[in-house]
Amino acid sequence: MANYNFVYMGAIKAPDLKMVVLNAVHIRRDSQDNDRFVYGLTRAQLNFLARELSHSSARFKLVSTHVPPEEWANTPEMNTNKARFMRILANNHVSMVLLSQRCGERLA
Repeated sequence: MANYNFVYMGAIKAPDLKMVVLNAVHIRRDSQDNDRFVYGLTRAQLNFLARELSHSSARFKLVSTHVPPEEWANTPEMNTNKARFMRILANNHVSMVLLSQRCGERLA
């Protein structure tokens, strides 16, 4: 079996393309010591995203994450992070955002 490394954030730069990929699925333990999934980007990830995009002179900027903002956890922290994510995208003139998390939906 192959040995895989999971990367939770990263960036690739080609001459005219800046691509930033972020993991928006986090596992946290609840009070009963059970693992649960929390959807959303952390403050550290948003800092990374802002830094990577603001230092890029690439003509095209692409951001990818698995979970769309409308499916992030409905908490004050994640609502703040969602608003900041949208501001970062707008302020840095991101060309495209790739999202998924449409498990179980039928495509026409």
